[in-house]
Amino acid sequence: MSWSSYAPVPVLRRELLRESRTEGLRLTESWHRAESTIPSHAHERATVTILLDGSFEEDYPRTRSIHCVAPAVHFRPPGARHRDRLGRVGAHNLVLEFDETYLDRLRGLPCVFDGIRQLKDRESIGVARRIHRELSVGDDLSTLTLQGLGLELLGVASRSLSVIERLPPPWLERVRELLHDRCLDSSLRIADLAAEAGVHPVYLARVFRRYFGSSPGEYARSLRVQRAIADLLATDASLVEIAQSHGFSDQSHFSRAVKRHLGVSPGAWRRRQR
Repeated sequence: MSWSSYAPVPVLRRELLRESRTEGLRLTESWHRAESTIPSHAHERATVTILLDGSFEEDYPRTRSIHCVAPAVHFRPPGARHRDRLGRVGAHNLVLEFDETYLDRLRGLPCVFDGIRQLKDRESIGVARRIHRELSVGDDLSTLTLQGLGLELLGVASRSLSVIERLPPPWLERVRELLHDRCLDSSLRIADLAAEAGVHPVYLARVFRRYFGSSPGEYARSLRVQRAIADLLATDASLVEIAQSHGFSDQSHFSRAVKRHLGVSPGAWRRRQR
């Protein structure tokens, strides 16, 4: 999906949650409003965005858009100009900015910042979550710990370069877009997706998990949950009505899915947000 196909939406509303600086490394935790946009911009330093919750679409000139769904770790080289559109539930992220003195410690390793890439493997996500937890500690050892975790994240990413390409192949993007269009269609099968992509179903399943960290079915279920969560805030519809409109068998099924995603029931989350 190209950036030009999006309808105009209000410019970004961003809430800064926390900020921390250590030698050569700046960390910024933010919440971005649902379906808002960030105009074209570039970061002076190499950056890593740890997407903790929500989703966003990132558009780069002369390349296709990159879709990022939590949890994910997204790498950008310095000066890479891009613009963003936040997903239907917004995005909670932690941005790490590395200066040259910090990156000098990685000389001789494969450079994770020589292109744009996204990692969703268990090891990378695990280190990213430890970085987020450490921000809450804030004791006299946090600076040392955060510096070490930042290097660990870059080391894990360097190890992954031999098996993960920078961007998904075009046929996989078509599959992803089909899931976005038909995530409520219970008749959709892996064979249908493979036929659309022109690849074998087994190969599709393996490559899809490599790039998106889940099976196509799990990805479609996550889309249903995110869209339902957006309706919890955007409408006054009952939980039963929202469950039915987003493909859940009943309210109980809907409540379990939301609780797995948010850690609280849909009713409690709606009251808390309002």
